[in-house]
Amino acid sequence: MKSHEGGWLREQRASTLAHSDEMKVKDGGKLLVIEQSLDIKALTLPAKEAEAYRKVVANMSNNELVVTETDLKAGNKISVWTLIGWLIAGAIVLFAFVSRQ
Repeated sequence: MKSHEGGWLREQRASTLAHSDEMKVKDGGKLLVIEQSLDIKALTLPAKEAEAYRKVVANMSNNELVVTETDLKAGNKISVWTLIGWLIAGAIVLFAFVSRQ
């Protein structure tokens, strides 16, 4: 298995609003950790920071991760139940994220 390094850290800040989106590769590429946070300090945003708000909203809805390699050749098979579990977990996270908006 190839060891992969990489990830991203995207941050957008305004006086009353901050958003971060981070992806880290851990354990030699066997584990991907994606963390997102939204910090709202006030219910209103100054009009001059409207563009920052638009960028935060765009960043929250634009997170595409494509995995192009698997390690099935080495005999590490993925169980159907594991795959279904991940799909359900992803659907729950997506639903929670969309219902916040």
